[in-house]
Amino acid sequence: MSPDTLTRTFFLMGTLLEITLVGPDRDALERYTLVLYGEARKVVEETVPLYNRELAGTLQVTPLQDTLLLQSLLHREATRGLVDAFYRTPGCRVERLSPQRWAFSGCVWDPSAFLKGFVVDRIFARLNPGVRAAFVSFGGSSIRTKGAWPVRVVGDPPVRWIPFPPGEMFSDTVVTLTDQAMGVSASRRRGEDAPHLVFQGQPLGGHVAVAVVDTSAERADVEATRWAICMLLQQARLPQQQDLEGGEDQSDLRPLAKAPAFVKGNAEDPGPGGVAKSLGCQEKRAHRKEQPLEMGP
Repeated sequence: MSPDTLTRTFFLMGTLLEITLVGPDRDALERYTLVLYGEARKVVEETVPLYNRELAGTLQVTPLQDTLLLQSLLHREATRGLVDAFYRTPGCRVERLSPQRWAFSGCVWDPSAFLKGFVVDRIFARLNPGVRAAFVSFGGSSIRTKGAWPVRVVGDPPVRWIPFPPGEMFSDTVVTLTDQAMGVSASRRRGEDAPHLVFQGQPLGGHVAVAVVDTSAERADVEATRWAICMLLQQARLPQQQDLEGGEDQSDLRPLAKAPAFVKGNAEDPGPGGVAKSLGCQEKRAHRKEQPLEMGP
């Protein structure tokens, strides 16, 4: 029996979640797509009670909320504060007292830098072995594939790809993701002029678009945000009249040799999480905006 391809798109978290599955039984794919969407919706629904709200005092949370809060602290430590889910309130104090029990003081939580990637990875962790190939895109900025899928990201300015693909470093690029993930971060949302990225409670001006290829959608999301913030901070230190399109030396800007596994454990399972190592921030250069996305099987 030749494989069938099924694509379903759902509206979730103010954007689109696209799930494409390839397999021998279309009816089974239809049912399975709804199961995977249910998993994604569960994550978002459990995020809502804590998302973008003032958190104070001691709270008892669910196992999934515990995992998401742990991820927030792990990513903050791994990126030395560049990617911080509590960025809206940089003076906040947060502590995990015990599994599912947290203490907050003056905190607002916004996990958007990694939440889409977390959802995409969760979907892939639940993929049935009978699914021959898969393509999942959440908001066009967090993508993961099973099998080989060409993806094109178009940005203004041209997208900085990490790791660098062969050829032009600054160009709109079509890449083939083969059992890989991609995260995209930009200083502006499509169609908006307001700064999108924030550091230590302050919006960052400037223009940059970064795409990171990895094996984990969550890790790619975090790394794309980290690199975009690095570039914007560097841009802010340049003289105002500096020609950012000029021929600056790029030798100090390097992708990580290998993106670390941020988490060794999971709060939904016995045992604490852990950070493999802290990451530095090497940067020098800049660019702008988010991307229309084109893709195909």
